[in-house]
Amino acid sequence: MLKRVLSCIGLAALLAISICSQVWAAPSVVDVSTLQCEVTDNAPRCDDKIQFDMGYEQELREGRCRYRSLEGLPVGDRWFDRCVDGFIGAYAQVCLVGQMGRLGCGAINHSGEIVIPLVYDHIEITPHSAIVAVNYNGKWGFFNLDEDRLLLAPQFSRITSFSEGLAYVETESEDITEPGWIINEQGLRVASVPRKIQVAGRFSDGLAPARSDTLWGYINNKGEWAISPQFYYAGEFSSGYATVLAIDKPQQWAIIDVSGAGALFFEGDQHRVGEVVGAAVAVTFDCESEPAVATSVRCKRMCLELNNPEPKAACTKVIETR
Repeated sequence: MLKRVLSCIGLAALLAISICSQVWAAPSVVDVSTLQCEVTDNAPRCDDKIQFDMGYEQELREGRCRYRSLEGLPVGDRWFDRCVDGFIGAYAQVCLVGQMGRLGCGAINHSGEIVIPLVYDHIEITPHSAIVAVNYNGKWGFFNLDEDRLLLAPQFSRITSFSEGLAYVETESEDITEPGWIINEQGLRVASVPRKIQVAGRFSDGLAPARSDTLWGYINNKGEWAISPQFYYAGEFSSGYATVLAIDKPQQWAIIDVSGAGALFFEGDQHRVGEVVGAAVAVTFDCESEPAVATSVRCKRMCLELNNPEPKAACTKVIETR
């Protein structure tokens, strides 16, 4: 790994923006071509934000499914037509075919009790939030698990999941002056967001990634730009860090902190940097096209700890397909 302190001029060249007015810590530069690791098939991943409860698994029988503990104990006595992924925290999404052959989805808890009625087309359970996004006939709403009630009926065309007590919602409208809204856990509007700003991620560390035209930045809980649009991609913050694509061609990835200052920059061909999870980030590199399948590539993936950007996990071979 190559480390060096960059001057303000060097950072501006790398990010292709003017940053000399900002206060920067001494950032590091990682040349991915110098990263070395032993390739293993069971190396841990650090790019999965959704953490499933590994104490449960799916059981299949005659085309139906249910969950059971690793000790073999069933979660309730009911079978379902679809079990989606696994338990996220205390809840899992399940679906049943009902009247007129329609598949209705909801959620169960660890006792197998239905806690969200199986009437929705899709739901999105997120960790550390009792408010679940529910979709019906292409519209989104929210169900409050703590209060066992529908918080907001499906009515929104675009939403983000609740995080830090906030979510973004937007109704379908031809009126370009009609704003989107940041709402709280009571379903109340707390701030408006101009329609020209596309909020594209959850709030974390007080900021949410958003896009204006082709450039990305971050808004705060007042719907104002906290980090102005200047990136070609911006990921959600985690533990005070976020991944951004600072330059599009050739791609230059970077890790920034909540002030917008760069902390870690990546150089080298054929690499991609995932979103920050905890205080770690996945770097995919050394990709080679598969001659037999033109749409597939074989790469190495390494997990880097941002507080000490030395390789902390082995590389792993992965296949990424179209």
